[in-house]
Amino acid sequence: MADDLKTGDRMARAAMTTEPMVKEIAERCLVSRGYEILARDWRCAGERVDIVAKDGDVAVLVDVAAGGGELGDEFAEVEAAADRLVRATELFCERFDVERGACRIDCLRFRLRDRDHATIRHYLGAGGLEPAC
Repeated sequence: MADDLKTGDRMARAAMTTEPMVKEIAERCLVSRGYEILARDWRCAGERVDIVAKDGDVAVLVDVAAGGGELGDEFAEVEAAADRLVRATELFCERFDVERGACRIDCLRFRLRDRDHATIRHYLGAGGLEPAC
C-alpha cells in the first residue's frame, strides 16, 4: 500500500531524511490506519525494533527506513529487515507471552519522489509470521 505525502517546504523535505522525523511520520501513518503504538525503539538482547504496535489482536514489530531510490528497489532491503526482525519477534513473544501466530513483522519504506513529494510503502507480514491477510 503506498501513500503520498506532500512535504511542501524545504525544511520538511530535509527532515524526511532524518531518522526521528521518518519514525514520527511512520507512527502517524500507522495510527491513521488504526494501529496502537505500544513502544518506540524497543530493545532486547541486542535486537532493536523501531516501532512496536498493535493491529487489532496482533502485535506488530515495525521496521522503518527512508531512502532516495526507486520504490520497488527495496524488496531485498525489506527481506533483510524482516530476517533481522525474526529474532526480535521471537524475543518479544517470549518476553510478553505472546503466541508467535499473534505477532507479525511489517516494514515501512519512504522514498522521496521529487522535491515536494514522498511515497510510503507499507509491507504487511514481511517476515511471513502472520496468517495470510
